[in-house]
Amino acid sequence: MALSFFKMRRKEFELDYWPSVADFMLGLFILAIVTGALLMIVQHLETLSELKGTIFTRISMDRLRELKTAERERDQIRNQVNSLQSEIKSHGKPPIIILEDADRFNFNSGSAEIAEEFRETLRQKHFPELLQTIERFPTVDTIEVIGHTDSSTVNGKSNLDRDLVPFLRGQLALQQLSAGSNADLGLLRALAIRTEWYAWLRDASVQLPRSVTVRCYSAANTAPVDSTLLGVGRDDRSRRIEIRFTQLKQ
Repeated sequence: MALSFFKMRRKEFELDYWPSVADFMLGLFILAIVTGALLMIVQHLETLSELKGTIFTRISMDRLRELKTAERERDQIRNQVNSLQSEIKSHGKPPIIILEDADRFNFNSGSAEIAEEFRETLRQKHFPELLQTIERFPTVDTIEVIGHTDSSTVNGKSNLDRDLVPFLRGQLALQQLSAGSNADLGLLRALAIRTEWYAWLRDASVQLPRSVTVRCYSAANTAPVDSTLLGVGRDDRSRRIEIRFTQLKQ
């Protein structure tokens, strides 16, 4: 009776034990798989983190190089600006070139025709001075030519209202223009200097360092050298051409 009882308990034990062992082993197997998967995930995360750090490092280095390059370019531009400003200050203002009739007659009386001797002086002396001034002062973009006269009476019939624009377009010669007053005469003489300037640039194959505009004006007999001479007829000093340099463009 006792033997039968122990055999029955042994079978119950075997039935309870082996399923438990199988479940345990299956649990270990699943745990091993999960652990391995977690390790792989951790390794991938570490790899991604390292890759991310490398990418960020490269981007940071590239950005740093770009910033350094930009700083060098900025410093170069700043040095150029400072150098240019220093050069302008050292040179002061562009000079006013005055071509007087005091020593010779630059123009034939009452006309804007340039005397031959004056033409040679313009080409050999004054126009090279103009070119040197333009090269010396980099801000100059405009030459102003101002014709001054004395108060000698000009008797003539002006055609400037009708023919000045065709002349500026190159459709008429300067000799076809007629002055009816000192105001007209001063302007025509300034235009004569302008015409001769462009002819010299062309004939001498001179290349200006930049675009420079020539503007012509007339002071007529309103600005004599000596204010006490205002209204005086003949005055060699008041008959003159003034050439000024300025910056009118943006």
